[in-house]
Parts: sequence; structure tokens; C-alpha cells
Amino acid sequence: MPKDKHRASASSKFDAGETMAEMWTGFALMVIPFARQDGVQYLEMQKAFYSGAMALFNWFMVQMEEGEEPTDNDMDRVSAMHAEITTFFTKISKAAGRG
Repeated sequence: MPKDKHRASASSKFDAGETMAEMWTGFALMVIPFARQDGVQYLEMQKAFYSGAMALFNWFMVQMEEGEEPTDNDMDRVSAMHAEITTFFTKISKAAGRG
């Protein structure tokens, strides 16, 4: 499969993942498609991926106000986090020659 087609397929798996495992699989196919699953790079990337997910989950649990419905402050915090993450990915995409 050509690299661009492979990357597009992996990206859709990452974006549509319902579980962290599915999202990890899509992410790994996108960024390290030819890494061995028992290789150091793959395992270290998997640790970083799940660590980032846990950090974001913990952030949500601590930052969100109590109640069942999101408040304006909650939405502002999520928007700020989204902007920060988007800025980071834009920066690394440009550095990799993809942006």
C-alpha cells in the first residue's frame, strides 16, 4: 500500500477509534507503520500514548466543574486544551514537512 494511502487509512482508524486500543492501533499505523510490535520504539511510543491519554483523562476529572452538564467554564477549558494540542500538532507536522 502506498505511504499516503496507508497514512489516510491509519488516520481514519485513529479518528474513529472507540477504545484506546483502537486509537493506539490507528496512531501507531500512522506514525510508526513499519515498527515491530515487540520493538523498543513501538513499546516506548505505546507507553507515551497511554500516558498522554491518562494525563488528559486526569485533567478532565480535576478541571471540570461538578454537575452533569458542562458549564461555560468547562467549555472554555476544553477549547483552550484543544487549541494547545492543535498548535503542537501543527508545529510537529510542519517540522516533519507535512504541514
